[in-house]
Amino acid sequence: VVGTADGLNGVTTSNGAVTVTAATSDLTLAQDISAGSGTVTLTATTGAVTETTGKVTAATGNLLVQAANSSSLVNANDVAKLAANITGAGQGISYTDANALAVDTVGAVNGVTTSGGVVTVTTTSGSLDINQNVAAGAAAVNLTAGGAGSVLTNAAAVTGNAATLSADDMVLAGGTINTGAGRVILQEVTATRAIDLGTNTAGQLGLTSGEINTITTTGVLQVGNATAGAINVSAAIAPTGATKLDLESGSTVGGASTITTTDLAIRSVGAVSLNAANNVTNLAANVSGAGNAFSYNDANALVVGTADGLNGVTTSGGVVTVTTTSGSL
Repeated sequence: VVGTADGLNGVTTSNGAVTVTAATSDLTLAQDISAGSGTVTLTATTGAVTETTGKVTAATGNLLVQAANSSSLVNANDVAKLAANITGAGQGISYTDANALAVDTVGAVNGVTTSGGVVTVTTTSGSLDINQNVAAGAAAVNLTAGGAGSVLTNAAAVTGNAATLSADDMVLAGGTINTGAGRVILQEVTATRAIDLGTNTAGQLGLTSGEINTITTTGVLQVGNATAGAINVSAAIAPTGATKLDLESGSTVGGASTITTTDLAIRSVGAVSLNAANNVTNLAANVSGAGNAFSYNDANALVVGTADGLNGVTTSGGVVTVTTTSGSL
């Protein structure tokens, strides 16, 4: 336990490295470790690294976590760079930083790796940069850049059996996300934040076609959620690594440009207006707001069927208009 002894609380250096190892037990932070620009290395060779009332502060320094079992450091930590390696099968890691953070190289460890354990990395108020790989094996990856307007940048490979990325803006073109058959969710953190599909628009969660195409899954690619603002399709979207697209908004879904995909599911409160030359094979939608309409046009043949658990097209008293320009319906 990093705690209190003879009137001293925790471990403090003036920018010097801190290395704490528990060879045969868990390593628990009951008091703070403060290292300025130094590197903090926490190792639990056969156990877990956890925090009760302690945290790690190295605002311009680094943190390396090495453990056998699931580790949780979710107090108001504050470091510049994080790396972690959790070796036990199915054992994960959760880490929270109060400010901006980069998943990077610390010592000889690159990024965050587990052997099938869930990876959760969160900033409370600040950007999150993924500069080295995040690998969770057959488990989920959850990455959040918290705070209004914060940006999540992926410049590495993110792999797992599902992935949820949450931020008010994202820069994804420099990396890849691959979840096999798992769901990938790209969502805002600030309720009612508008989403621009196609263009990086200031003040919105902008996702370009190139960024969408960094995602590979045979499952569903979800953009938005029930609290998202309006989704605007401002430039053509045709995911190359995913064939099942789910658009979710607590507002409207519309735009003057096109969507090309095999399955398209739409969940919204407000009206849906997608009347460009879309090219979708299977369409399903639910517009929950009273009296809000659904309008959709497809350039080719279309099936109103089942997509991502939705069957057909449903509104709460709103007009439904579905059209094909050249093809069966």
